[in-house]
Amino acid sequence: RLLDGLAALPGVRVLGITDAERLHRRVPTVSFVSERQTPAAIARHLAAAGICAWSGHNYALELYRALGREASGGLRVGFAQYNTHAEVERLLARLDGFA
Repeated sequence: RLLDGLAALPGVRVLGITDAERLHRRVPTVSFVSERQTPAAIARHLAAAGICAWSGHNYALELYRALGREASGGLRVGFAQYNTHAEVERLLARLDGFA
């Protein structure tokens, strides 16, 4: 749901595997970038709603350098087995119209 929801947001691009046939190769951490907002601005926007997200290079400077995003990095969110569908929906709703 998270990947589908992010893909539906205008100007948002998920980094990494998005092909449904290859999702078994993903981990539950998702990084993305936005054409409209910096990762830091999105992280602050989410934090104001009590949603934790990390912006920057997240120990992957070479990756962001290769993607041409060395200056700002990306935004990273992660889920685990205890997260709920409602939490994913809350994140997507907060991003909609902002990111």
